[in-house]
Amino acid sequence: MLALDVTGRSLGGLVHPLGFEQVAPILFLWISRISVAVGGVNEQTLRALPFVAGLAFVPCMWFATRRLIQSRGSATLAAAIAAVCPIAMFYADFFKPYAVDATVAAVLLWLVVRVIDAPASRSAWWSFGTFSVVAVFLSAPSVFVVASALAAIAMSPASRDPAGRRHTALVASAWALCAAVNFFVLLRSATGNAYMQHYWDGAFLLPPLRHMVDLVRGRIGWTVQETFLGDAIAYAVVVRLVLVAVGVTGVAALGRQRGKWSVVLFLGPVLLAAAASVLRLYPMSERTLLYMAPFVIVATVAGVDTLAGLVVARSPRVRPIVFATLAVLLLIPATMDSAIRLRGLRRPDSFRSDIADIVHQTSLGAPVYVFSRDVPVWTFYTTDWTRPDTARIRMLTDAAARTGPNSGNMPGRGHLVENEGRDLVVRSGGRVELVGIPTGMEARFADVSQQAPDPGWATNEAVRIRAAAEPGLWLFFTYCHNRCDRTLADTLTASGGRFVYERITRGARLYEYFRDPATGTAH
Repeated sequence: MLALDVTGRSLGGLVHPLGFEQVAPILFLWISRISVAVGGVNEQTLRALPFVAGLAFVPCMWFATRRLIQSRGSATLAAAIAAVCPIAMFYADFFKPYAVDATVAAVLLWLVVRVIDAPASRSAWWSFGTFSVVAVFLSAPSVFVVASALAAIAMSPASRDPAGRRHTALVASAWALCAAVNFFVLLRSATGNAYMQHYWDGAFLLPPLRHMVDLVRGRIGWTVQETFLGDAIAYAVVVRLVLVAVGVTGVAALGRQRGKWSVVLFLGPVLLAAAASVLRLYPMSERTLLYMAPFVIVATVAGVDTLAGLVVARSPRVRPIVFATLAVLLLIPATMDSAIRLRGLRRPDSFRSDIADIVHQTSLGAPVYVFSRDVPVWTFYTTDWTRPDTARIRMLTDAAARTGPNSGNMPGRGHLVENEGRDLVVRSGGRVELVGIPTGMEARFADVSQQAPDPGWATNEAVRIRAAAEPGLWLFFTYCHNRCDRTLADTLTASGGRFVYERITRGARLYEYFRDPATGTAH
C-alpha cells in the first residue's frame, strides 16, 4: 500500500494524505521517492532507507552507550545486542519507518549526552539542534525523545551555564516550531482519521483499568521479548521478568552515577508516548514503540555492568570475566533466533518471482478475481514499472477505495450480502479484473472482528465469478483470514464447476476455476 503511494506520487504529492490510510513521516517518504527515482521500482530501492537505518543502528548504539556509560565493554555489548535484535532486524527489511525510528532515537541519545557532557561546545549544540529539527520530519516518535532530552538538559549541569541556557532555549524554540508545523500541517489528518482511530482502538491507553494494565504489561513483555529473545524459541515468563529487572537496575544505576537527568531521559519517551496514547494520538504497539529499543538496550547493558560490579566488588580483576559471561548469556537467545531465521531465509526477490509466475499463468486472457485486501499487492506486482499503465493502476486503486478503507478492511455488515460488487470490474489492456468485496472479517490491532465471512459473502462472490468466467477464471489471494478462500472455493464447487489448478506459494494462492465441470483440463 505504501509502495503504491510512493511510486505513484511526486514529492509534492506526498505532502497530502496518503491512500489506503497509510501514514509515514514526510522525509521518509521523500527519501524513498528519490531512491525509487534513482534505482527504479523494486524491493531493494523501497527498502533502502530502512535497511541503511538498520545497519547504522549498530554503530549508533556503540557511540550512544560509550558516551553514556563510558565503558568500551558496555558499548560493544550494546552494539552486539543491536546487531542481533530480532525486531530491529525485521523492520530493517520492511518498507515502514520503524527501523528509522530506532536509529533516530539512538542518534538523539548520543547527541544529547554529548551536549550535557560538554555544554560549552558549540559543535555539540549545533549537532543536537540540527538533528532534532530534522528528526521531526523523519521519525514521528522523535518528538517524545527530543522533549525528554530537553527536559534532561534542563535538569543537568548544562543548565547552570548561561550559554547552555541560551542554546537550550534556541533549540527548544526551533524544534517546537517544526514539531507544530509537522503535526498540524502534515499529520493532523492522520491522527483524526476515523479508520485509524478504530483500527488502533485496542492500542490506546484508555479505560477500563483492566485493559490499561493488560496493555502496559503486554507492551513490556513484547518489548523485552522482541529486543532480546525473538519468537523462534519459547522462553518461560521468568526470563522476561529477569530482563526487566536488569533494565530497571540499569536505569537506577545511571541515575546514581550520572544524575537524575538520565532517569528523565530514559523514562520520558515512553511516558510521553503513554500520555499521547491517552489522548488517542499515538498507539502503543510493539512496532510503534521500536524507537524505545536504544533506551531498553542501554538500560539493560547498564544493569549487566552494575550486576557484574556487585558480584565482584572485592575482586576487580575478575569483573571483566563476569561481565563477559553475563554478556554472552544475554546474547545467546537473540543469536539463536537469528540463526533459526537465517536457516529458512529465502531470496529477497522470491515473492516477486512467485507472483511473476502467477502473472504468467493468468496472462492467457481469462478474467482474474482479486481478493479485496489483495488489490494493492496485485497492482504492485502486476505492473511493469519500466512503462507503467497509469490508467490501470488508477482504476484498480479507485476500485480498492470503493471497497472501503485500507482496501476493503471493513467490519461486518450485520446483514446478508446480496448483489454487491457489480461495478468492481477493471478492464484494461485486454485483461478483465474482478475486485472482491469485503468479507466483514476486519483486521484490527491484535485481533480480527469476526472469525467467518459475512453471511452471503461467498454466495455473492460465487455469482460474480460464474458470470465472469469465459468459461474459466483465475482467483488470486494472499491476505485472507481463516482460509476464506477455501470458503469461496467450496461455494463455487457446490454451485457447479470445478477447480483444475491450485498453486500455493509463500503467502500467495492462485486457483483456476471453470464454471462447467466438463470444461478445462486438470494441471
